[in-house]
Amino acid sequence: MKSQIITAPNQILRAKSIPVDLTQKNLVQDLGNELQKTLDQKEDPKGVGLSAPQIGNNLQAFATFLPLSANTENSDREIDDDLEENFIFSLFWNPRMITVSSEKTFGPDAENPIVEGCLSIPKLYAPVPRHSWIELEFYDTDLKKQVQKFFGFAARVIQHEYDHLSGVLFTDYVLHYNLPLYELRKQKFVEIDSSIAQAF
Repeated sequence: MKSQIITAPNQILRAKSIPVDLTQKNLVQDLGNELQKTLDQKEDPKGVGLSAPQIGNNLQAFATFLPLSANTENSDREIDDDLEENFIFSLFWNPRMITVSSEKTFGPDAENPIVEGCLSIPKLYAPVPRHSWIELEFYDTDLKKQVQKFFGFAARVIQHEYDHLSGVLFTDYVLHYNLPLYELRKQKFVEIDSSIAQAF
């Protein structure tokens, strides 16, 4: 059974996560299954990433559900939901950012920034500056240690989920950089008072 996704404001989303004891096989299996089921069954909108804190576990773990095409330099938010056979579910245990690009970007098209949303902050979106690529050390779905570079949209999703493990939400960037905040109304983004981000 899938878990309830915790929504902001909730102190669980602001806590720093602790490392997962990967020797506790039952915990790892149960949490991995919970992340997968919850992310897989999320509709309207579908999710591309989910962290353990979002389902009430203060542990350093998150999942992504992305196509291979998302891990390219110029990939953006345009993902074809009809091509689900090309989507890959991945688990990231005890991730650690090793290196990042010197530049941050709002996406491959400066005139049309990517707007991020969050399953824990329904219907709100904002542009967020992210590193264009990252190098991450983590334990994968099979609990094998990996060091991998991620680019474009995949890097963006991973940075978003990685933030959750430090208690950081995308709305924090709105306040820090004085960025616009949008609400999705009838499939259109409508700019709203960005000070609303303080509520989260």
